[in-house]
Amino acid sequence: MLIVLLLIFLSSLSAFEGYLDIMNETGYDIYYVYISQVGDDSWGNDKLGDIVIYNGETHRIIFTEQPSLEIDILVEDVDGDRYTVAAVNLADTDLITFTRNDMNQEESDLLNKVTIEGPGGEFSGYIELTNRVGRAIKYVYLRDKTNDWGPDLLGDEIFLDKGVFEVTMLNFPDSIFDVMFEDRRGKTYTFISYDLDSDSLTVTPEDKD
Repeated sequence: MLIVLLLIFLSSLSAFEGYLDIMNETGYDIYYVYISQVGDDSWGNDKLGDIVIYNGETHRIIFTEQPSLEIDILVEDVDGDRYTVAAVNLADTDLITFTRNDMNQEESDLLNKVTIEGPGGEFSGYIELTNRVGRAIKYVYLRDKTNDWGPDLLGDEIFLDKGVFEVTMLNFPDSIFDVMFEDRRGKTYTFISYDLDSDSLTVTPEDKD
């Protein structure tokens, strides 16, 4: 009996009591948070219940008698996309920020990519558009020499700061296009007669119209 009581006492001493703040910078609202000890085979129950961590907001998770300081965290956004941060040490940090970069690889491969089929021509290429304006971009437009601005290339996606948007062009008469970005504040950034055969284009605050 004394040994059992001693083990219980030692276990209570090693249990963690405290909190962890989860900041949502994914661009989407988070509806589920799962936490497991490192090495566990399952995630357990959702920690949010009816709570939503809206994009840009922070939610505090309270721990009482947490048996291990080393945890893995999985969150799921409104679209069902999942983001994981592994091996968090609760003794070393009280804030974890989830961004698009934390999205699980099998899901992130599907994001921020678009293929555009042209009217016919010799140019087919690929370009990486990189956002360095300091805020999210809502719209990306292209136009060639003969047309007005085409439809927004992002659709329902959000082009986050420090993110990359991959555009594949197929069967166009020429590689020269005007490119316009519009951020969440309605500010535009326009590149005139840009050669999309150059493989990359980075938009910065200095490019604002």
